[in-house]
Amino acid sequence: MPLINAVQWRDAGDDELARRFPEVSLRFGSQLTVMENQWGVFFRDGKALDVFEPGRHTITSKNIPILIDLVQGIGLIGDIFECEVVFVNKSQVRVNFGGKAYSAPSGQIQYQAEIGFFGYLIIKVDDPKNFVTELFGNRQASDAEDVSRFLRGFVVERVMDSFGGHDIFSLVRNLNEITDNILQPINDDAKDLGLQVVDALF
Repeated sequence: MPLINAVQWRDAGDDELARRFPEVSLRFGSQLTVMENQWGVFFRDGKALDVFEPGRHTITSKNIPILIDLVQGIGLIGDIFECEVVFVNKSQVRVNFGGKAYSAPSGQIQYQAEIGFFGYLIIKVDDPKNFVTELFGNRQASDAEDVSRFLRGFVVERVMDSFGGHDIFSLVRNLNEITDNILQPINDDAKDLGLQVVDALF
């Protein structure tokens, strides 16, 4: 595995919440450059460890204490160590979504209807450590598209669950209220992922 002397993320796209640099070998004295609208998160064995704010950082044993404790515990520490670096975008990102859901039948199958829906969320990362652990650790995302795909599915699933609790007549009569009510569980679940929903349109 090649030895990396400097790690940075300069080409972030407008819709990228994060970029993962897998299995990099670093030595003490390597440079980590974190741009103004980013965090840099050291990641190993499915866990987000040390978090770096914007700036140019020279890696020492003092500024990666959690990672050092981990690799010392498994006997790997030396001048060179292996980990992953996940850069997390601090900016707001738009996530578009859409799909189809069924209203619940109201006694007779002819009152069940397929409903098309679409919209977007404006989201931002609030807790980079939690976000990286949940998305790249627990859900094993490998790149920005995996993150976007998960977030689209996350919203669509909650819309489908909500629409499925109403018959077609109730759904049409109370659509604004129902879509407003969808936002609360989305906000709650997003918070568990280290995210904040800034705005939404259904």
